Amino acid sequence: MALEASSYIALDEGRLLVHPDFLGLLSSYGLDSFDSLFAARLGKLLREVAGRGNVRLDLPEGTFFLKRHNPETFAHWLRHLFLLRKASSPGRCEFRNCLALQRVGIGSALPVAFGEEKRGLRYSRSLILSAKISGAEPLDDYLKRNFPLRLSAADSCMER
Repeated sequence: MALEASSYIALDEGRLLVHPDFLGLLSSYGLDSFDSLFAARLGKLLREVAGRGNVRLDLPEGTFFLKRHNPETFAHWLRHLFLLRKASSPGRCEFRNCLALQRVGIGSALPVAFGEEKRGLRYSRSLILSAKISGAEPLDDYLKRNFPLRLSAADSCMER
């Protein structure tokens, strides 16, 4: 099911890219534009921190995760300006990273949709909708289980 970005279907004047296998699903819920997906109040809010919110959507067709970035900060844009790189929205970065991991055979979330909105020279909002990875374990749980916190040399000396 993994595709290249060029295989995604552009909707809403290019503000939203949708995996072709999920276009019908998103349309059936009225989530086939950037604004409708960004404003969707389906699902359960998992967390909201500094301009980013994560929502879990449990639909009859499967479980999905919607990450919304709002608004993109001026500091983010300045950082990319000084690094002489084109500023990318957080949603675009995650979309590209998921596809790159899949290209080299590393399991990652399947990007169902990605969207961004630009105001002037900077991105103001972005999102990524991904499908749940069946049988996967969150990275932080895996690391805790396989690499338990070890005492530093200084800590172990103090215990003697």
